[in-house]
Amino acid sequence: MKKLLQIIAISCMPFLTGIAVAADPNDPYARYNFDGGTGFERLGFGFAQPIITIIPGHTNNDGDAFRPVVIIAGGYDPTKDYIGAHGAAATGDPGAMEGRGPATAASKTRHEDRVGNAIYFIDGMSGELVARVRGTNSLPPGTTAETVAEGVTDVSHDDLDHSIPATVTIVDSQGDGVTDRVYFIDVIGNIWRLDLIPATDTTKIAEHWKLNKFASLGTDGVSSAYNDNDRRFFNQIDVVRTRRPGTNTNVDALLVGSGNIANPKGATVYGENKFFVIYDENTQPTSATLTTLTVETNLFNASAKDGYGEYLESDVEAGITGDIKGWYWDLDINEKVVSAATTIEGAAYFTTIIAGPDDVGCQAPEDLPTSRIYGLNMHTAKPAYAILNNGAFDHYDRYTTISSGLAFQQIDPFVATDGNVSIILPGDKDAVRTGTAGDERKLKGAGAYWRTEKP
Repeated sequence: MKKLLQIIAISCMPFLTGIAVAADPNDPYARYNFDGGTGFERLGFGFAQPIITIIPGHTNNDGDAFRPVVIIAGGYDPTKDYIGAHGAAATGDPGAMEGRGPATAASKTRHEDRVGNAIYFIDGMSGELVARVRGTNSLPPGTTAETVAEGVTDVSHDDLDHSIPATVTIVDSQGDGVTDRVYFIDVIGNIWRLDLIPATDTTKIAEHWKLNKFASLGTDGVSSAYNDNDRRFFNQIDVVRTRRPGTNTNVDALLVGSGNIANPKGATVYGENKFFVIYDENTQPTSATLTTLTVETNLFNASAKDGYGEYLESDVEAGITGDIKGWYWDLDINEKVVSAATTIEGAAYFTTIIAGPDDVGCQAPEDLPTSRIYGLNMHTAKPAYAILNNGAFDHYDRYTTISSGLAFQQIDPFVATDGNVSIILPGDKDAVRTGTAGDERKLKGAGAYWRTEKP
């Protein structure tokens, strides 16, 4: 299988000043592509959406207009599909990557990823590499060295050992239209924060950028090793500017859930997969080195209570004090988060599936998976759904079951001209759900399906 990233030119970009993009929306064409060559030696299998934005200092030759950049996550390393402990002989076979991955039984050992552990900043007009974020571990088999063009700055970190299949999240802290922070999560749950500090030398855009490991949400708390059933992350982080519960402290809330959707039928125990909300109190760009790493023990377990009861909203607010940096919600047996979170009016919406495990590889099971959509208050995990019974309000709940056999990975909200927000999802075309009593939201079918792969 060949890895190829292709950028398609479709239309003019409205935020550009003095730059013309020769692209007809009715006649898109391939502007440039990459296939793991020079400068992109760590490019993995890409599933993430490229992000188009502008960053500090990247302007045209006269310096009077920004040029767009495309930010691309490094992708997925299929050796993560191996099953077994770190450093031990593994079972399962994702296949060789055309000489860039394990090709013999002797080499099928779980290890730090050798592709995918990078982020690329590419000039949106020329396709030239502007800056690169990468790990420092071993290169892919068959690759002897990493190359980079003159003037391109590398930002590296010794702990960036794992692939990044999820889309990155950009933040404009100053409100000036320029991205100055980037968050991304690697596949085993390390959240990374990249601060785009302006350069003194405009030929070296990333010379003052700062990369910090902000949180580690893996099952071992540090994610430096593997477990047989390690926690996986494939979805973009949702970043919401808000205040810490019960205080006037401004924070950026980071919302993300786990689930190995590369193996949706994999067996998991209750609470192995979780939905996380983490608060970052450094809401402006910083060049400081972060000294405190947020791990699961720094978070409030909003789903646990003696006697199988549920925490009240006030309980969760009272629990998020001192060194507690947020909360998490335990997911059910075999349940996995499928979509990135979308936060609307203080409620976080995301989707999950529960697929019955079996031993037939990737073939679809007889019992199709259950699909849920969750709605949780982003600060307290309070239920966000008002469930109706015969058209009347019945009770609040944290999720509703959409249907069996549907697995959908994206929640697409849009704002109508009247200001109302709608979410388009698969489901019964006449189904009605509400965010609050009397505020109806309909779920419209969108053609999702369960994918069957033969061994």
